[in-house]
Amino acid sequence: MSKKNWVYANNVFLNQTAGSQKKALILFEDTFSKLSAGAQSDRNLAAMYASFRPAYESYQELMAQKNKVQNFYEGHTNRFETQLESIALEVRRWEGAVRAVYVEDSAEERMIFPNKRSPFLGGNYESRLNAIKTLAMSLEDFAPLAQTQLEVKNFYDTIAQTRKKQQEYEGLNYQLSSDLEAQRQATCWVLYGILGQLMHHFQHQSDRICDFFDLSLLRNTAVNENIAYLSGLVKSEDGNLVSSAIIRLMPSGFETVSNDKGEFYIEVEAGNYTLEVRAAGYVAYSVQNFRLEREQIKEIEIEINKLV
Repeated sequence: MSKKNWVYANNVFLNQTAGSQKKALILFEDTFSKLSAGAQSDRNLAAMYASFRPAYESYQELMAQKNKVQNFYEGHTNRFETQLESIALEVRRWEGAVRAVYVEDSAEERMIFPNKRSPFLGGNYESRLNAIKTLAMSLEDFAPLAQTQLEVKNFYDTIAQTRKKQQEYEGLNYQLSSDLEAQRQATCWVLYGILGQLMHHFQHQSDRICDFFDLSLLRNTAVNENIAYLSGLVKSEDGNLVSSAIIRLMPSGFETVSNDKGEFYIEVEAGNYTLEVRAAGYVAYSVQNFRLEREQIKEIEIEINKLV
């Protein structure tokens, strides 16, 4: 038997919470509470409690911060997308106001709308925002359209501010996801050490060790037939590996972060999901009806595009 295959040489906490930061929190909270209770009457358990507390509280704090930022990011994203949807109606209004003064396809109208509506309705977020800003600047040279120019500028200022806030929270979300994953791993190693101490402390009462862990979260994957395994690689369109990308399976909430080699791994219940991948500076990637079969070991390679 190799060292790698020996059960005691493997960190069960690290393995069983991979891909689910929420599951890790539940596991940590359960053991922390049980150690806290035992610490009242057992000085050895009190020492374990004291050694586990800093790692647990750091993880708990990061999780709360990430949840807040995630909620704010999603809220600003929804607001921004709603504002984007209104562009189609607004550009028709602006077009009508311009053509009430300058007939369609006149020299003046072509200066203002050289490509008609297409720049406002297609392309990525930044190109559409730039089209609105360009229109506001162009209208400055046409005095009869001063009121329309003001409306376009105000619309641009509003949507650009929403986009700025969304991007700020997006960046914070990426950073906190990466920090939380690092803390998950660090806390699992502390818990692995606690397990060793419990084994020593209860060496003649081995059943007592089980009292400090939620065993339903530490299932034996070999006998669980409804588990699927997803591993993969995240890279950019030019072939560069992308680290710190957030890989999420919705609506389960299972989430992980790619490592410095762009690799990731998630262990999840079999079923249909929406696979989402987000990374700072890249276009969001999404696949609906992403099927994972039970006992399947699925490997994928995800290519994401840089924001223009």
